[in-house]
Amino acid sequence: MVKSLLASTLLTLAVATVAVFPASTHAAPRINIVTECVPFQPYPGTTHQMCTQYIYDDNGVLVNTMVYYIDESGMWYLLP
Repeated sequence: MVKSLLASTLLTLAVATVAVFPASTHAAPRINIVTECVPFQPYPGTTHQMCTQYIYDDNGVLVNTMVYYIDESGMWYLLP
């Protein structure tokens, strides 16, 4: 008796959840990010990396470009 009551309650909750939050018929846009890093020397004896990220939408159109740097310790930083 208790098990059937619990099962029917869970089924009711599942149906109510599907009714309130229906599945989306639209796929989320796919974003492609291409990262390219090249080494450079900010001053003699050290080597950092300059990384450029190219962000494309699902149609292959370039949406944004971002440049950042990585030092020898792996810390990211931006230049003004």
